[in-house]
This record gives sequence, C-alpha cells and structure tokens, in this order.
Amino acid sequence: MTVTDHTAAVLDVHELHHRWEAAFNAGDIDAMMAMYTDDAVIVPGPGAPEVRGTDAIRQALVDFVALGGTIHGTDRFWLVAGDLALGSGAHQMTGAHAPDGTPIDLHGITCEIAVRGDDGAWRFLIDHPFGGSDQG
Repeated sequence: MTVTDHTAAVLDVHELHHRWEAAFNAGDIDAMMAMYTDDAVIVPGPGAPEVRGTDAIRQALVDFVALGGTIHGTDRFWLVAGDLALGSGAHQMTGAHAPDGTPIDLHGITCEIAVRGDDGAWRFLIDHPFGGSDQG
C-alpha cells in the first residue's frame, strides 16, 4: 500500500494528512468521509463556523472539492498518546476558483485531533485546516 492508495484505512496517523490530500485531489468524497469519526467537527473555510455531523461535513467537502484546485501539504507534527493524536500540517491550494471564476488563494497551518478506532484506523475527530494560521 502507498500514500496514493487513498481508499484504504489509515493505520498510521502519520499518513492521515497525505491520504486526505490524495482523496481531495482525486475528488473522492467517500474516501475523505471515511477519514472522519461519526461525531467529527470541521471548520470548512477561513473564518467559517464549525460544521458537525456526517451530512453537514459531506456537504462542506462537496463544496470544497467543487472549488477545483489541488492541495499540496507537509506534516508539521503528530503527537500521539495512546489512541489520541494532535496533528498539524502546512498546506497550499492552487488552481481553485470561486463560483464566479475569481481565483482563490488558500493556504494555512492545520490543527487536528485524530482518534484510533477499534478497527485500528485513525480518523479526524476535530479538523481545523486554518487553526494555526492567520486565515483561521
């Protein structure tokens, strides 16, 4: 299995950012959703209110993917304590456009909490893509 296999369960938390990025770049909403707990909370954009629940998160991800573009990122760190992990990465989105065609510049420093489930897979419980940056 490689990082480009974005559909497989994430058994190493250090792969979580990269797998999410690969799923986003492939437009694979189902693979992205598989990386969230059922009670996850996300912040879908800079300054946006938090979104909770699978239906709301799915819609936020559909809207995000609809912007087009590609995400490139690097891990900053993962701190693991048992089945809980605090993570952060740096990301840049290129080629995205608003519905009116205006280019969108998205970049930032993430802040996330992931949990390991009974199946051994790591999933985001809290996902704030701009939590550590000036766009947050």
